[in-house]
Amino acid sequence: METTPTKISLKLPLWSKLVIAFMAVSIMSVCLIIAVFFHHAPSEIRKINDLSHAGQIAASLAQFKQPLPAGYKIDLAISSSIYNVIEVFNSNLNEKIIFFWTNMNLDPKNKLKNSYNIGISTPKFNAKFIKELGSGSLSVGGENIPYLTGILEDDKTKHHFTGLVGCFKLKDKPRVVTIYDCQFNNSNYNLDQLTSFLKSIVQFNYNFNTK
Repeated sequence: METTPTKISLKLPLWSKLVIAFMAVSIMSVCLIIAVFFHHAPSEIRKINDLSHAGQIAASLAQFKQPLPAGYKIDLAISSSIYNVIEVFNSNLNEKIIFFWTNMNLDPKNKLKNSYNIGISTPKFNAKFIKELGSGSLSVGGENIPYLTGILEDDKTKHHFTGLVGCFKLKDKPRVVTIYDCQFNNSNYNLDQLTSFLKSIVQFNYNFNTK
């Protein structure tokens, strides 16, 4: 009596296919991020170290009145096709103002809350908001900027200081700008200190990836 061979199915169950697909997409995403980083890293590092280039990047992103208010100087600038960063520092007041341009069509209200929850991350320090102090809106360079203020804690030193985060979308453009203000010497946040500098901004521009 002959025995009929048993057919073995080589088809994978649906859940296995989904796992394989997820892993493939994850690997491709990581490779893409690494490729983007190494593509932009050399030019960005040059621009970080070339402070003379910072003014050119700043001028492409916003029109500032010249000279800047007393004590303020642009001390860092990064430009890429994905994001732009300008850092302004006042050594007399021990204040740092950070402008972060994101080349994405995000909801400013959600971005504001997310930025508050995430905190501030820079090459020199990282800090988290630990207490909200207030909220409001500013009119700067023809833009209305909602903001939140609070007390921050430096992740490393545990030093407490006050700060602000504001977020808005440039008109008719997929550009979201986040503004951070860090007042390292103030136990109570001084909004007038920030607005005195922001008055030097005539308007925000749409340019991206300045060479």
